[in-house]
Amino acid sequence: MKQIILYIICFFVGAGSVIGVRYYLTQSSRPFLTDAPFFINAPSQALVGRVSGTGTIKLQSPHDAAFREITSETSIKQLDALFIEKGEGTVTIGETMISMEEGSELFFEHLILPNMFVRQRSGVVTYETKTPWSVRAQRSLVTLEKGTMEISIDGMTATINVKEGDVHIGNIDEDNNTTTYTLSKGDRAVVNGTLQTVVIR
Repeated sequence: MKQIILYIICFFVGAGSVIGVRYYLTQSSRPFLTDAPFFINAPSQALVGRVSGTGTIKLQSPHDAAFREITSETSIKQLDALFIEKGEGTVTIGETMISMEEGSELFFEHLILPNMFVRQRSGVVTYETKTPWSVRAQRSLVTLEKGTMEISIDGMTATINVKEGDVHIGNIDEDNNTTTYTLSKGDRAVVNGTLQTVVIR
C-alpha cells in the first residue's frame, strides 16, 4: 500500500512538471487539436504499440498540427493521442491490450516500464494487461495490477468496472487529501469529477 501511495504522489507531482505538449493537450475539453506541432520525441526507452480498428480512427503525434485519420495498422508512441470518431480500435503495447469504443479518446502519457499510464478523456475503454497499467480518469489514478477493467467516462463522471484482478484507485479530493481504494473482480467505482469523490458499489 505504501508503494501505491508513493506512486500516486509522484504521479501528480511529476504530471505538473511536464510543460508544453502535456499541458496543452490535456486541457482541451474535446480531442487534442492543436494549432501548431510540438517538436518533441518520445524517449528511446519508451515502448511502441500498434493500433488497428475499423471506422474512423484519428491519431495525433507531437509533430502533427492536428489529428489525422489512419487507414491501416499504425504504430503508437508516448505523447500520441488517439480518438475513435467512429467504429472501434485496438491498441497493443507489450503485454497490454486496450479496446476503445466509438467516442473514446486517450493520451499516451508514459510508456516506460514499470510505470505505464494513459489519460482517458472520454468514452468506454477496456484494459487487459499482464503487467501494471495505470489510467488517469478525472482526478483519480486507476491502477490495474493484472487482469481486465473497463473505464467509462461520461462528462465529469468516470465508472470503473473490474472484470478480473485487483484495481487500486487513488483520488485527490477538493481539500487536496489523497485517499486510496482497492477493488476486486465484480466491484464498481464511480468517480465524480465535479465533487472529486469516489463511491464504491
